[in-house]
Amino acid sequence: MKDALKVVRNNNPKKQLYKKDPSIPNHQADLNTRTFVTPLKEKVPAQNNKKVAAAGLLRKDPKLEQHYKDLADYEAAYQKKLDNAIKNGDSTRRQGAFKAKITEAKGERAAAMYMEKHFATPPPPAKMELGFGPGPGVDQIWSKRDENGKVLEYFVVEAKGPGAKLQRTQTKGMQMSNEWIEKNLTAMKKSKKYPEKNQLGSDLLDAIEDGDPKMTKMVIEAVETDGVVSSGKLQPLLKG
Repeated sequence: MKDALKVVRNNNPKKQLYKKDPSIPNHQADLNTRTFVTPLKEKVPAQNNKKVAAAGLLRKDPKLEQHYKDLADYEAAYQKKLDNAIKNGDSTRRQGAFKAKITEAKGERAAAMYMEKHFATPPPPAKMELGFGPGPGVDQIWSKRDENGKVLEYFVVEAKGPGAKLQRTQTKGMQMSNEWIEKNLTAMKKSKKYPEKNQLGSDLLDAIEDGDPKMTKMVIEAVETDGVVSSGKLQPLLKG
């Protein structure tokens, strides 16, 4: 059915789309009466969803958006510190500490890019539950949920910069071991400084205890092209 036409009195100073009332001669201004098409809509050019998606314009994950923003700010801050350290002739150790922070950011970015590429498209899409930021926990947590919001699968992700490998820690065991993951999730669950992490930590510990929903462990290393992070690749998991 075609949209109906109606004549209305226009007292709204806000700019609107309209057609001039055909009953008014061309030489006479139509100051107050407009013939509006109802409903009044502007035509929006059709988009190629594949091209838009590739450009990142269809991303609708607020946590992921914040993740990328925080990473950009973090990397820029430490790049500035590194540049100043080099300019001032600071020690190699100090410069190395700043480089390590930049490498960390590259790993976090690559891990998110990998998850977006390989797990965000197949239904149901994986979405970020925990991204880059301070406080206890693992690098990233993603989940797949059904149409009712029930978690079908968790992804526990350890992000590594170019060339970085899993390390053994002093108090929690080997990174990405069951012991290391459970201790980090317990810290999330009990954190008083970061209470927003409590529930997610508790949910993941329950998943480990119950064996449901499924939990997948992943180690993703950044891949660079001409010094810029271009993708991520999986590292093998260690046993245990």
